[in-house]
Amino acid sequence: MKLLPSFIIFAVFSEIFAQDIEDAHDRLMVNDVFLPRMADLDFSEDITVLIEGPSKSVCTGTLISDKHVLTAAHCFLGDEQCGNDLKADETEVGPSDYTVFAKGTCRSQGNNTCDPVDEVKGFKVAKIHVLDEFFKTCKTGDLAIITLAVPVYTPAKRAQFDYLRKNINKGNFTISGWGFDPKDPTNSGHQLLTAGLMAVPCPHAQKAYDHICVEESTNDACSGDSGGGLMNGRKIMGVVSAGNDCEALYKAFKQSKAGKIKKQETRQGVFTFVNAHMAFICDVIKENYCKIPKYAKRYEKYTTLG
Repeated sequence: MKLLPSFIIFAVFSEIFAQDIEDAHDRLMVNDVFLPRMADLDFSEDITVLIEGPSKSVCTGTLISDKHVLTAAHCFLGDEQCGNDLKADETEVGPSDYTVFAKGTCRSQGNNTCDPVDEVKGFKVAKIHVLDEFFKTCKTGDLAIITLAVPVYTPAKRAQFDYLRKNINKGNFTISGWGFDPKDPTNSGHQLLTAGLMAVPCPHAQKAYDHICVEESTNDACSGDSGGGLMNGRKIMGVVSAGNDCEALYKAFKQSKAGKIKKQETRQGVFTFVNAHMAFICDVIKENYCKIPKYAKRYEKYTTLG
């Protein structure tokens, strides 16, 4: 199976951080110059999954055990929950409303068909665990974990954790996702795409203890890439949380290349720093390899749906 380099990766999230930021059930796009390392791509196709919910809404996730998927909290509950205590018996969605597609890099959609060897397989969702912090702060703690009814791989193929990093404000990373492709909208959700991203210091308006910021210029995440993993090789560092309108960024990128407008100012997409929430992750997946760094919280409250 081959994982295709995508062609301009942009992100779309909640209206929490900036005036033109949107809800992040959307995204992914990469420029023509990006040449990803094939080892990273081969690994990404094993661990990156598509999450389909009500009304065919799409998010992306990353396998962190044989049957646990790490993704974003905002993929499951709407803005009306923001600022309120999350009550499982009052939510309108549950595990049966979602399907996880894994073990492939392509999904047949209408006239867009896949080679059978590349076609994803569907897996039922048993439980959804949502970190309560996100719905109280509407800004931090944008993480959720899906527990699948059956394992995807035995033995597990999964992302690894990097317990040494206390924060990230520089460096090059990759992201893969199933989101909107502004260069070819008909390809959105059809093929798993990947891109390279560069971490930068967060501006004051987006700065928080669990935020990683990435430069949004020629590469970023788009609608549908929400929940996807920011990867350093095989290690997951962050989860797509928020960013700017992918389509608008792509149009500005094309206009600047054509010389019609000046190159736009760099903007930042936001990822949730995984290491800050290892207490939540370890409590859910209960694996021996999962550890809580000394600098992270020792306990985090979360709500389980299902």
